[in-house]
Amino acid sequence: MFIHCLVWKDIGVDCRSPDDIPKQLNGCDCGVFALMFAEYQSRDAPFTFDQRHMEYFRVKVLADIMSECVESPAEAA
Repeated sequence: MFIHCLVWKDIGVDCRSPDDIPKQLNGCDCGVFALMFAEYQSRDAPFTFDQRHMEYFRVKVLADIMSECVESPAEAA
Protein backbone atom coordinates (compact mmCIF):
# COMPACT_ATOMS: atom_id res chain seq x y z
CA MET A 1 0.00 0.00 0.00
CA PHE A 2 1.41 3.39 -1.00
CA ILE A 3 0.75 6.32 1.32
CA HIS A 4 0.61 9.55 -0.62
CA CYS A 5 3.23 12.18 0.25
CA LEU A 6 0.54 14.66 1.27
CA VAL A 7 -0.49 12.33 4.09
CA TRP A 8 3.11 12.11 5.34
CA LYS A 9 3.50 15.89 5.15
CA ASP A 10 0.32 16.29 7.21
CA ILE A 11 1.97 14.39 10.06
CA GLY A 12 5.32 16.19 9.67
CA VAL A 13 7.33 13.57 7.81
CA ASP A 14 9.47 14.62 4.86
CA CYS A 15 8.89 12.39 1.89
CA ARG A 16 10.38 11.99 -1.53
CA SER A 17 8.32 11.86 -4.66
CA PRO A 18 7.89 8.43 -6.25
CA ASP A 19 9.90 9.57 -9.28
CA ASP A 20 13.18 9.69 -7.35
CA ILE A 21 12.79 6.36 -5.54
CA PRO A 22 14.62 3.30 -6.92
CA LYS A 23 12.19 0.58 -7.98
CA GLN A 24 12.47 -3.09 -7.15
CA LEU A 25 11.99 -5.09 -10.35
CA ASN A 26 11.70 -8.59 -8.92
CA GLY A 27 10.05 -10.40 -6.05
CA CYS A 28 13.10 -11.27 -3.99
CA ASP A 29 15.10 -8.12 -3.25
CA CYS A 30 12.65 -6.33 -0.93
CA GLY A 31 14.82 -6.88 2.15
CA VAL A 32 17.95 -5.61 0.43
CA PHE A 33 16.05 -2.58 -0.87
CA ALA A 34 14.72 -1.88 2.63
CA LEU A 35 18.21 -2.08 4.13
CA MET A 36 19.66 0.20 1.46
CA PHE A 37 16.85 2.73 1.82
CA ALA A 38 17.51 2.82 5.58
CA GLU A 39 21.28 3.13 5.12
CA TYR A 40 21.08 5.89 2.51
CA GLN A 41 18.36 7.74 4.46
CA SER A 42 20.42 7.57 7.67
CA ARG A 43 23.29 9.27 5.84
CA ASP A 44 20.90 11.76 4.19
CA ALA A 45 22.34 10.54 0.89
CA PRO A 46 20.53 10.58 -2.43
CA PHE A 47 19.15 7.23 -3.54
CA THR A 48 21.72 6.46 -6.24
CA PHE A 49 21.19 2.69 -6.33
CA ASP A 50 18.81 0.58 -8.39
CA GLN A 51 18.00 -3.03 -9.15
CA ARG A 52 21.32 -3.71 -10.89
CA HIS A 53 23.21 -2.96 -7.63
CA MET A 54 21.36 -5.55 -5.53
CA GLU A 55 23.82 -8.41 -6.02
CA TYR A 56 26.66 -6.17 -4.80
CA PHE A 57 24.57 -5.05 -1.80
CA ARG A 58 23.67 -8.65 -0.92
CA VAL A 59 27.40 -9.46 -0.68
CA LYS A 60 28.08 -6.19 1.19
CA VAL A 61 25.37 -6.89 3.78
CA LEU A 62 26.69 -10.42 4.30
CA ALA A 63 30.26 -9.14 4.69
CA ASP A 64 29.11 -6.45 7.15
CA ILE A 65 27.28 -9.05 9.23
CA MET A 66 30.14 -11.54 9.13
CA SER A 67 32.76 -8.93 10.07
CA GLU A 68 31.06 -8.26 13.40
CA CYS A 69 32.17 -10.40 16.31
CA VAL A 70 28.82 -11.78 17.36
CA GLU A 71 29.12 -14.25 20.21
CA SER A 72 26.44 -16.69 21.16
CA PRO A 73 25.54 -16.78 24.88
CA ALA A 74 27.41 -20.09 25.24
CA GLU A 75 30.62 -18.59 23.76
CA ALA A 76 30.42 -15.53 26.01
CA ALA A 77 30.28 -17.63 29.21
